[in-house]
Amino acid sequence: SNALLQGDQSFKAKLDSLAEKINHEIKYMTDIVRQKDKWKIKDKLETIEQQWNFIHQNLTRLEASNSFELHSELIKKLLFLTHDIGDTSNVLLTQDNTYLKLANAALCKLPLMAEMLGQARGMGTGVAAKGQCDANMRVKLSYLMNTTRYVANEVCQDVATALENDAVLKKQADSKLQANKRSTEYFLNTLEQNITNSSEISLSSIDYYNAGTEAIQQTFALLDNITLAMKNNLQNCIKMLSRNLLIVQITVVVSLGVLVYLYFI
Repeated sequence: SNALLQGDQSFKAKLDSLAEKINHEIKYMTDIVRQKDKWKIKDKLETIEQQWNFIHQNLTRLEASNSFELHSELIKKLLFLTHDIGDTSNVLLTQDNTYLKLANAALCKLPLMAEMLGQARGMGTGVAAKGQCDANMRVKLSYLMNTTRYVANEVCQDVATALENDAVLKKQADSKLQANKRSTEYFLNTLEQNITNSSEISLSSIDYYNAGTEAIQQTFALLDNITLAMKNNLQNCIKMLSRNLLIVQITVVVSLGVLVYLYFI
């Protein structure tokens, strides 16, 4: 959306398509909650829906900085909502260490990681396009880079540990974990070497944007794979927990959709 607000109309069709998907997922989640709100999130969900509608309907009238703040606040609420659902549905309360590590990665760490990658992609693409980075932006990007690395390393450790304890899960998810690790490391190294630690910025904004996009897409792919692995790991009690996992999945999809909508520049 930042690119659109800066005058690049080429992104309008893509943003309209993303907005349509977000509207669909929010409606789907709202319908589930209205049937039975055992997660006690009805009021929070209504607030999120209202905030999203305001942003979507008023986007072209917002300043770029104001849009960024509103989107960031909405994403923060969605991340908290995801964790709340995990708590109230007992998804994070289990004696199964393998499942617990996967659930923690899916509900807490991967959505946060995707949000930070999106911020780094958005800010860094603007810097690469200008060919210069002031001190304030360099500090912001360095913070994002280091924090994202920390979360990414935790994800790798948690998921790798879980996979080592289950040969079936390892066969299902290991390739996605390695692809996510490679793409994230490549993107963050590109940011470090060509922007935060470079006195002259000659990196193509398109190349930087594409590297960030690949890292984000691989994060989504790993999240989908882990969610599937969680379901397979819970076959003995799938009837009891499937509804909990579904509402978690939808909340995560909405969160990731909103951050893509924001950082699609």
